[in-house]
Amino acid sequence: MNTAKGFETRQRILEHGLELVSQEGFAGVSIGRLAEGTRLSKSGLFAHFGSLESLYIALLQHAAELARKDVMEVALRQPKGLPQLQTYFERLL
Repeated sequence: MNTAKGFETRQRILEHGLELVSQEGFAGVSIGRLAEGTRLSKSGLFAHFGSLESLYIALLQHAAELARKDVMEVALRQPKGLPQLQTYFERLL
């Protein structure tokens, strides 16, 4: 498998998975729903994670990385003090 294509597919799975988590919680995330939403076979999707537990862990890690990039890094570029705090809460919400 092409590494770049595999990475892109994994990112697409994680993005769709986070959409499901944000709408329905982890109970709304299944291999079947993700396969349907990303137009992959269940076995193709399963090959990227190996288990539902590994998928959940990857979703949590992906969410943490997005928060770091979209919230923390942006806030830390602001002047210290109130501007950082305001930016942090604005980006968090």
